[in-house]
Parts: sequence; C-alpha cells; structure tokens
Amino acid sequence: MDRLGFQLPNFTRVSWVSDTARSIWEPKLQRVAERWLDIQWLAILSGLRRCSLALVPPQYFATRSEKWSELDLDALPVGMEISASSNFITSPINEKANRFALQVVVGRKQDVEEFKTFLDMDDQQTMGAMLGLPSCCIRFDQERQRQGFLDTIWHMSVASVPNYSGGSEIEVAGPNETNIFWQPVGICAVPHLPCRVDCTSTVQLGKDLIDIGKSAGYVDEMNWLSEILSWPVEWSALHGIAEVKTPVLKISTRTDATARKYTVRWKGASYPPEGGQGLKFPYQMMHTPYLTASRGFQRGLDNPVKILSQHKDIHAYDNDFSSHLAMDIAHEPILELVGKALTDRDRNVLDLGCGNGALLKKIHEAHPQTVLFGIDIDPAKIKRAQALNSQFADNFISGDMFENDLIWPEERRYAVALVMPGRLLEVDAAQAAKLKLKLKQHCDRILVYAYEDWLVKYGNLQKLADKAGMRLSDFDATVKVSLAVIP
Repeated sequence: MDRLGFQLPNFTRVSWVSDTARSIWEPKLQRVAERWLDIQWLAILSGLRRCSLALVPPQYFATRSEKWSELDLDALPVGMEISASSNFITSPINEKANRFALQVVVGRKQDVEEFKTFLDMDDQQTMGAMLGLPSCCIRFDQERQRQGFLDTIWHMSVASVPNYSGGSEIEVAGPNETNIFWQPVGICAVPHLPCRVDCTSTVQLGKDLIDIGKSAGYVDEMNWLSEILSWPVEWSALHGIAEVKTPVLKISTRTDATARKYTVRWKGASYPPEGGQGLKFPYQMMHTPYLTASRGFQRGLDNPVKILSQHKDIHAYDNDFSSHLAMDIAHEPILELVGKALTDRDRNVLDLGCGNGALLKKIHEAHPQTVLFGIDIDPAKIKRAQALNSQFADNFISGDMFENDLIWPEERRYAVALVMPGRLLEVDAAQAAKLKLKLKQHCDRILVYAYEDWLVKYGNLQKLADKAGMRLSDFDATVKVSLAVIP
C-alpha cells in the first residue's frame, strides 16, 4: 500500500440506505454499541481480562462509576478523544458521543495503576496482554504502528489471502468474530484489530465476550450483533477516506491516504430484508419467483411441487425474517415454552397466523405426537405450509382467523394455541371478542408471543397482552413468550 504524505483529521459519518432501514436498525445498533461498552468491563469480572480500555461518553462514565465502585472496580480517565480511533478502542454509534469521549481504563485498583504505568511507557505488548488480547494480534498491530499505518484492514486482509500476488482488490470470508469493518461505530465482537480474518484466538475471544453479554442479559443485543456481522461488507480506501458499505448504511471515516483505491470485500452469509437493493457488491436484489404464462405453469398451479424455491432462506423470508438464523432465534423461546406446555397425551396444536408453517414444522419435529393445525389469510403461504407439512395438509386453512369457523368444530380441542396478541388490536372490538371466546372454549392453553416491532411499539409483551385483553402467566417484563389466560 503506497501512502501519500498527509493525514486527514479523525472523523466518522453515517448515511442510511433508506428511512426504513434506519428506523429498524438505528435503535438496534445504538443498543448493541452501548451494551458492548458494558461487556468490556464485565469481562474483567469473569476473569477473561485484567483491564478494559474504551472510549466512553462522559454521561456513560458518570452513570457507571457507582456500579464500578460496588463491584470493587476502579476507573481512571487517561485521555480524551474527539472521535473514534483504533488501537484497542471502540466508541458508540451516537454521533454526539463521538465528538467528545473519555478514554477510560477499568479494572481492579492495582491492575489500573499497573496499566497506567505501562501506558505512560507506551508498552503496547504488556497493555495488550492485560486487556486479554491475542499475542499474535498485538504483534501485528505493533508492526503496523511502527510502519506508521492508521488502518489495518488492508493488511489483515492481505495476510488472509493465500499466495497474494498484488492488486488492489481482495475478497475475504471469515467468522463473524473477526469482522471489524463496523468498528468505527462501536459494532464488533472483539476490542482489537485482528491479525487475520481466520485468527483462531480472536474468534475464541469474540465468542467468550458474546457469551458474557448473553449471561449479563443482553441476549437480544448479542443476537443482533451476530446477525449484523454476518452481512456482506465492502471497505474501500482512497485519498485518506475509508468508505464502509453495508446493506443498511455507509460509514465514512479516516484511513491512510493513498492515490490508488484499495478495496476489500467481506462475503458475508446473510442479508437483511431492509437492506439496499442493487447489482453491485455488497447490495443484492431480492429473489422473487419467475413468472410465466405458459400452459405448463398453469398446470403446475394445480399440481404444486414440494420444492418451492432453491433460495436457502425462502422459508425465513416468507415469514418476514432476514435469515434462517434470525427466524431460529425468534422461534427458540416459543419452541421451549410449547415443550413445557405439552404432555405426552396432548396432540392438537393450532397456530393462528401460521404463515408458511415453518414454526409448526419445528414443533412437530420436537414433539412427534402433535397434530398440526394452521390458518393464514395469505393463500400462497398456506399452499407452502401444506407442502412443508404434507401429512397435515388438510389441517391448514386459508382465511380470516376472525371470521372463519372451520378451525373451530364443536368436537375439537387444542392442547396449545399460538396467538400474536397484536392481531387482536388490528380488528374491531366485536371481532376480537369473538376470537377470544373461541380460544376460551376450545383451547387448553394459550401461548402468546411478539416479535421486535410489536415489543418496541408497546414496550413489552405484558403491556401488549393487556391491551389485547389477555393476562400473562409470566409477568416478567423481559419475556417475549408466555402462557396467557383470557379473563
């Protein structure tokens, strides 16, 4: 990488691909970045590292000081930054916080004092060890600093390409934990700059830190983090400006000044439905079925095949999830509670608004004694649900759950009925009351759940259920799934 003889002032700017992407992902990114600051020092309590070093907004420092004291941790401001920088440091996505942030060391009193001594000596090797960083990555960063580089993205990528023979464009793929392209806005799984995209020590550190976050109650944030880091990213550098293009936003920040454009493409493994569409990397065009008016296509409508699409995430997209991973994460607590609610004798399970039947299929795989029933207003999704659950095809009905009485024959009882209470708020009171009466008459247990959009709108599942006229068995404000009764 041939550099020019200047450096731009440090800066970070963010622009979104659409208002929709921003409304969905900006609050999530903010929460991930804030929780990441907590994980930095929580790792000290778990014994993973002796100290943490991070850029934090002054308000964060003020609100956490008392908590650190309670946990017998010391915090020492050792500098002030105008914007996010590299070298073991991250900062939140909030732009106001980025303009002024404190560089803070947290740890046991003796460790903080020792770290400050090594900081004054600029002993990067010892500081890195106290921060719990891989020795190979510490040496890598030291070498780049010795050579005067600001950014290590290009060097990390070159080191990961076998038999690299030159050129200014590289394509790489690696575990989510080594994806540091989002680091300028505080979204990362590790607090350092990896030496390679396949650095095993970095991967293990990232997994350990994510586990610490989940243990601290940040399950949603850690799942969002894993999803974000699995997206494709393009990093490019020219004239001292780095552009990081992601499916939902573009980050502009400072890098080494070059007259030649350098590009790194991180392949990624999933793509969000809110992501920008385009023909050039990292953007994608959403896959849609081919249309035809041929006689063969018309005959096919009368004889649908079981293989609906070759796209690996079709079932997830069909249910408005960004990927199989995102769908599995959302379904996991529902499956767990269904398992607790069922007995060996229980059989009938009803999903009101079943979509393409992917959730019911998982329930049957876990509990083969169950008989599946579903209703959805979208006839195309019901056709796919019948194909996906072919042995119960006759039990899937296309229609309005509030008006269709075919799912409520007098002699049938359901062991468990799955209901998203927000649906009761989308109709008038008489229709909602009619459905709630059917649930009381025909169902042994009612399981309610909600996904992120409804939880954000109403605050939590309990408030949503109350609004819909249902009472939760579990009054924990953090739950997304609960059994419920209808008064």
